[in-house]
Amino acid sequence: MVPDPQVLLNQWARAVALAEEFDFPQIEGLLAKQAAALRAKGDALGAVELYRRANKSTDAARLLAGLASEVASRGGDFLRAKKLSVLAALEVREM
Repeated sequence: MVPDPQVLLNQWARAVALAEEFDFPQIEGLLAKQAAALRAKGDALGAVELYRRANKSTDAARLLAGLASEVASRGGDFLRAKKLSVLAALEVREM
């Protein structure tokens, strides 16, 4: 299977739209795989941006909320945790 050129160019919004138009269910798997790779590299905010570009506000909000609770549980920067929570709420509102 040859990946969609839109996926290779990181044009996720267009790739998701084309996948929905032509009934290509594997796009969700590609998106999740790319997000997991970003998280494995320690780039969780990159994974959030990936979900935002793919118009997946629910997944972006879920990831942001998880990051916020992770930051808060470490007892570190509570202002950062609050900002991440607000960003998660804005993504939920975006739905």
